[in-house]
Amino acid sequence: MKRSLVFIIAILAAGTYPGMLRAQTLELDYSTYLGGSGSDYGREISVGTDGRAYVIGDTASLDFPTENPYQAGSGGSWDAFVSALSSTGSALFYSTYLGGSGYDRGYGISLGTDRKAYVTGYTSSLDFPTENPYQAGSGGNRDIFVSALSSTGSALFYSTYQGGSGEDEGYGISLGTDGRAYVTGRTLSSDFPTENPYQAEYGGGSLDAFVSALTSTGSALSYSTYLGGSGEDNAFGISLGTDGRAFVTGETDSSDFPTKNPYQAGYGGGTRDAFVSVLSFTKTTDRWIYDYDGDGTSDIAIFRSASGLWAVRSVTRVYFGALTDETVPGDYDGDRTTDIGVFRPSSGLWALRSVSRIYFGGPADETVPGDYDGSGTWSVGIFRPTSGLWAIRG
Repeated sequence: MKRSLVFIIAILAAGTYPGMLRAQTLELDYSTYLGGSGSDYGREISVGTDGRAYVIGDTASLDFPTENPYQAGSGGSWDAFVSALSSTGSALFYSTYLGGSGYDRGYGISLGTDRKAYVTGYTSSLDFPTENPYQAGSGGNRDIFVSALSSTGSALFYSTYQGGSGEDEGYGISLGTDGRAYVTGRTLSSDFPTENPYQAEYGGGSLDAFVSALTSTGSALSYSTYLGGSGEDNAFGISLGTDGRAFVTGETDSSDFPTKNPYQAGYGGGTRDAFVSVLSFTKTTDRWIYDYDGDGTSDIAIFRSASGLWAVRSVTRVYFGALTDETVPGDYDGDRTTDIGVFRPSSGLWALRSVSRIYFGGPADETVPGDYDGSGTWSVGIFRPTSGLWAIRG
């Protein structure tokens, strides 16, 4: 019987020493099979700062190689797999099945700075492994899965279904500096989960692309939107800009696919055109009501994240913060006046205007500042959902 094997190749371009001729040689650093006695497919690969190669795909092998697995055996006819190879390619750091009793395919992988592997694909399993899910059960006969594996591959940080009553498939995933997982793919569901959407309704035709952003804990959607016209639209790749915008590409045969500021405004012809779309998600304003001038009455204030503007009615207008910052106003010096403050998840920075700059917390933490000792002075605090930890500085 014909079968397929995954193979992984690392190629090294070797240069010469200074003073020698500028010849270069392309060398094979390592190359390896990865598979069992059935059919095995490698779909995407990501390389960590440690030099390890992290691979996602799917397998029909009951004897697929495992090492320190979260799931040691196959759950059904096809399972997704996630494998991490050593920097030399000569050993498995970890390798695990990921699937239920149905049909599970793995397509996209992205790495966090903490070496968690964020993966997506699709599943027909009613018992796909979940952990702290946004959507605990299947919505139809084929749903997207989004899962985050621990740095050792032996546990799930989170794992969730995502989908409506039709067929939904995840193909690409990219991790933001704020810990959000950005996922793209295609959907046939007219009731696909949306949140703060650019396009709230199914565009028509046989398929629409979608773009979703899950919170750092995987337990909620930051945004989720259809992206498509009246034909067939499929999204396969996603990448994030440093400003948090999601760059998405795929294929469409829709003559009315959404365009804005286009290089090419109309359908070019043939059976498919490629598309490139960029989505930005900005909470236009955060509204806060505190006493910013100490007169004993509350002042209306907004924070405009796109520009970092704090506008406090009848008090002040200052620029303090950036697009991905969280607002954390409070009385941090005990003078009974609210201080402007922001928390930067990517670095753990608390920037408290006129008070201090403190590093405390990380991307997956929730901010919970407050007056915890009754002194009248607020303390910096975080809640870590993964462990239930409350950490109050001071």
